[in-house]
Amino acid sequence: GGRVLITSRRASWSAGVESLPLDVIPPDESAQFLLERTERKRRATPTDAEDAATLARELGGLALALEQAGAYIAHQHCSFADYLAQWRSHRRRVQRWFDPRLMKYPRSVAVTWETTLAQLGAGEVAFLRIFAWLGPDPIPLFVLEGKEAKRLCRAAVALFGAETGKKSKVTGTPREAVAQLASLSMTKFDEDGDAVVTHRVVQEILRNSIPRRRCMTWIAYALAMLDNAAPFESQDVSTWPRWNPLCGHVA
Repeated sequence: GGRVLITSRRASWSAGVESLPLDVIPPDESAQFLLERTERKRRATPTDAEDAATLARELGGLALALEQAGAYIAHQHCSFADYLAQWRSHRRRVQRWFDPRLMKYPRSVAVTWETTLAQLGAGEVAFLRIFAWLGPDPIPLFVLEGKEAKRLCRAAVALFGAETGKKSKVTGTPREAVAQLASLSMTKFDEDGDAVVTHRVVQEILRNSIPRRRCMTWIAYALAMLDNAAPFESQDVSTWPRWNPLCGHVA
């Protein structure tokens, strides 16, 4: 017995699958979600209800964008008005690389993620850019451990600094950086806390926002992290069990 729930953008399925189209969240419910998601965690203002409704309209009722915006507001303890001002300031930046003919997600989602990315440290952004080129499967955190992994992380952070013109350095441990990303709903830990999952849409936004001339360099960093975690030609049998959680990222 039992049932299987499939979530997909595919519209046509065989006769054995009962389809249930999911629409965006209605404006009033979206605003209510934002109010409840940030209750006692945001900077309250007399216009909270109105500002939440405005933000809900800007985000188009998209669940992924609503959750990420709510996580940011709760983490920063800012008001809805503060977030709206930041969100709108990043809309023009997103327009420089967003192509509605090619992207598989709305512009509002890209602006939401750009707003959060602007507040992240260099280490967190570097990890996200590496995660963007891996599979959507859980990414085991052991790929970020060890001397060579730390060297690759430092090099990735330096590259990010070169691209943005900002002074960048790694602060904290890789797990602390991932925890920071999880607190902002940019990633999430798996049930055991030993791997991190990055949403497909987040990965696509990150890949599209990286300058084209730099994409191959970031792909090389991602591959180097995988190879360091479980070298293909290694004679060390202790690395063999690592291949199972990595298979989804090397296929």
